[in-house]
Amino acid sequence: MLRNSITKKPLFIEMSPLIEKMGLKLVDIQESEQHSSFQIRVAVKALNRITTVEDCTRIHKAVEPRLELLSGNKDLQLEVSTPGIQRVFKDVYEFEVFSGDAVKVYDDRKDDWVEGIISHMDDDSVYLIQENSNEGKKMIQIPLVHVRKAKLHAVWEGKE
Repeated sequence: MLRNSITKKPLFIEMSPLIEKMGLKLVDIQESEQHSSFQIRVAVKALNRITTVEDCTRIHKAVEPRLELLSGNKDLQLEVSTPGIQRVFKDVYEFEVFSGDAVKVYDDRKDDWVEGIISHMDDDSVYLIQENSNEGKKMIQIPLVHVRKAKLHAVWEGKE
């Protein structure tokens, strides 16, 4: 089952507003400390367009000073990247971030993957739009308690 905790992390709470002011969405932020270093990995997504290297560079320059202060005397290692085109979701929050994108969701009621476009989510479920040449578009609801895994579903020129 996916976690539902990223938006409660202090570092997420600190960095998300800054990143959103720059027209991007914070997808994930991971931190780890090892000996004398403080490692931070940030994944960002542009809204309504493809995320660029320039976006990642802008975010790196914007968040680095704040993270330097938080790291204290430790050496900061900061990595800013895009989520990737076949990202495996780590948190239910990502259904909101990737609304409008193609996704594959493993539904344990069916013991199979369900594909569709993320329409929206509420506190209990994610809603996908599926398009079938015979039936047209239909909305399906998958309760979050039945989501075992989810990932972006990249399709290239009609091929998976």
